[in-house]
Amino acid sequence: MSDLKAAGKAAGGSVNDAFLAGLLGAFRRYHEHYGIPVDLMPIGIPVSLRTSDDPMGGNRFAGARFAAPVGEPDPRTRIEIIREFVVTARAEPAIGFLELVAPALSRLPAAAVIELAAGMTNVSGVQASNIPGMGHPVYMAGARVTGLYPLGPRPGVAAMIAMISYDGTCCIGLNVDPDVIGDLEVFESCLREGFDEVLALRKEQ
Repeated sequence: MSDLKAAGKAAGGSVNDAFLAGLLGAFRRYHEHYGIPVDLMPIGIPVSLRTSDDPMGGNRFAGARFAAPVGEPDPRTRIEIIREFVVTARAEPAIGFLELVAPALSRLPAAAVIELAAGMTNVSGVQASNIPGMGHPVYMAGARVTGLYPLGPRPGVAAMIAMISYDGTCCIGLNVDPDVIGDLEVFESCLREGFDEVLALRKEQ
């Protein structure tokens, strides 16, 4: 966690910006491994809407779709682009519109809500989420929990990649479509390399 935070700070970003930059580096490598380089890839990310006036507990976030710079080889530049997008998205007046229509949506049949949600999410290739976790160790039946691995739902996208922090460590869970990401061993290798190049930025602090 501290390394990822330092890497993000070195490029003027946050832990979340560094997380996303690592993922983009992984997808660039994966595409290049198969000889299909891409410049941009649509990804869905949550944008926090919480303010200092919000009460403790609960979440306030909105989904945003991002033309992610997968083809950008410089991790510092990727973090800067991600930071600019998140700041701009957070200031967008319409970003919280779902909060306004939620009462009406709750009255729709479940099938209609599912259809609506799928139409909003399957236009992205990937969804990514960073979940703040516990900053201290916890125990289950007297045994210390060594890690928490999030497995987020995959609502019509090729991959859902989620990260949760636990006791100073960032744990990442992958839920991928095997018809799209067919070689997990290669992808996991690309993922490690993508994060390694981002983490290298902390040495520039």
